Amino acid sequence: MFVTFKKILLTAGLISLGASANAEDVHTDHPCPNIQIESPEKVELTKTEHKWICGDKDSHAWGSIPPWQAQLFLKSFLQQRAFHNPQFEIRENKLFVKTGPQTFLKEWTFINEPPAFHSEKRRKLKGRPLTPELLDEVEAWSKAHLQNLGYPCPEVTIQAVPSTESITVTLAPGELYNFPSNEDVEVRGTTQSISIGRYSAFLPNQKFDARLLQLTSNRMITDEYHLSAYFETQCLPNEELKIIPRLVTGDPQLISAGVGFNTEVGAIAQIRYKHSQLDESGSTFESKMFLSFVEQTWDNAFQIYEGRPYKDRTFWSPQLNLKNEMEDQYESFTAELGVEWGLTKEFESFTSRFQLGPFYTYNNVESDVSNYVLLSATSNVELYLQSHDYEYYMGEPRSGWQLSSNLRSAYENLGADQTFHQWLYQQQNLWNFNLWDPPLMVIGWRFKAGTFFMSDDSQFYSVVPENLRFYMGGDGTLRGFSRKQIPLSNLGSATFLYQGLELRAGDVFPFKLQPFIFLDMGWESDQIWTLYRTLYYSPGIGIRWPSFLGPVRASVSQGQVLFADGVDVEPHWQFYLSLGREF
Repeated sequence: MFVTFKKILLTAGLISLGASANAEDVHTDHPCPNIQIESPEKVELTKTEHKWICGDKDSHAWGSIPPWQAQLFLKSFLQQRAFHNPQFEIRENKLFVKTGPQTFLKEWTFINEPPAFHSEKRRKLKGRPLTPELLDEVEAWSKAHLQNLGYPCPEVTIQAVPSTESITVTLAPGELYNFPSNEDVEVRGTTQSISIGRYSAFLPNQKFDARLLQLTSNRMITDEYHLSAYFETQCLPNEELKIIPRLVTGDPQLISAGVGFNTEVGAIAQIRYKHSQLDESGSTFESKMFLSFVEQTWDNAFQIYEGRPYKDRTFWSPQLNLKNEMEDQYESFTAELGVEWGLTKEFESFTSRFQLGPFYTYNNVESDVSNYVLLSATSNVELYLQSHDYEYYMGEPRSGWQLSSNLRSAYENLGADQTFHQWLYQQQNLWNFNLWDPPLMVIGWRFKAGTFFMSDDSQFYSVVPENLRFYMGGDGTLRGFSRKQIPLSNLGSATFLYQGLELRAGDVFPFKLQPFIFLDMGWESDQIWTLYRTLYYSPGIGIRWPSFLGPVRASVSQGQVLFADGVDVEPHWQFYLSLGREF
């Protein structure tokens, strides 16, 4: 075999290039003069870790670290960064370290899965560095998932095998338990029991679900009943479950304030005062003021309970509510004084609230075409339902539903020109596509419909003030149109129907960015119980970012019209930006 001089040069060049590339792929660091670390990835040490391997000149005891001791510490630090096969060498009182490649998780196996556990639905594990932090995350997720399925006291064992880049998770669910037969819980360290009936998200003898305990805690904190609240569980013989609360009570009087912004109404602010313990039964008073350039409200309401502390779910609510609106279509001022009777009731998968009561209402509305004053006795009836999973994932919506039905009435013999009833129905549904955890995609649907009941609908526009009529357009309905742009007459509608569909990415993109697409559709009419065929619709795109201040949503959409019978809408791009609003 003959090798030409050119081939020798070519081979030497390739070897040189490969060596150069390998040299560039290896980072050589000297955290201190007596330690050298070679790694394919730059190893960033914290200040504390640096002191542990290099010493601390400000501490006599840690002023000098021998190489063998630095090796012990550094081995642990490297394992925390998924370097499981480092090589150490001590020469001339210096420590030389070659970390080797990082280990990434490729395979995982769950043993002894109970029904409905579905470990295959767990996302974002493959390809992550095999670190103790990852193992802790998998263990915590496994325990929480078992507790959500009715096993309050599970045990989870995880074995990691770096050589095969795999982990094995062994589950010991334990026994299935139900919640206790009553809603009283024993205070830790005492024989005293308290009721959590008003806030309880579970029913007696219902199958255990840890999320329902968390919901109960959240309700206590939201109602300012306690500053901190969570529950411990003890699994006793004979399938008996004991719930022990950990509660921190705060000042019953609270003043809070917040600010925000959205492109519909500009800057917004809210100031709230609440007294959460007016008496032993846990009656409350709340005064809340909301301010924006378009709308200002001041709502004041008591909730008066009777019976044992925090047990009763029925209440009386005296109220005084003021509202001022400065819309493009009209300006109005409304004052309501009244009292409502209310009831909350829990079901296995959802919660409910029902309220009704009389009010005396002053409503002054001015527009380009009229100046209307309504001074009349009125009434309000409202039913509100919300699924537990919608409430549980409120901070990061992914599944569940909520709906409300409201009937507001004014009466002819008590001040109104004619008796009329305004009915409004609203619903939202969210689905976690394929039940991935964390979600891959969230599907959202929202629906709104409203109309009026009255004996002579030909008098609708002369009897019903503008601020009680229906409008579409804006971030709450048709996002491709301006705020309350529909109907174009600016007079409001007697009947409307709206529905919107939204597809939002889940935990997929960097920085938790969640792009979404949507389609809004709406119909309306100036007659009760009737819809014209003209379809207003607005396809659009947007993005959501769950910031530490609250969710930021931005969207852009263009309003379009189909079957435009005498309707002339000039298409334009509508941009919305909001802080705090969800789907």
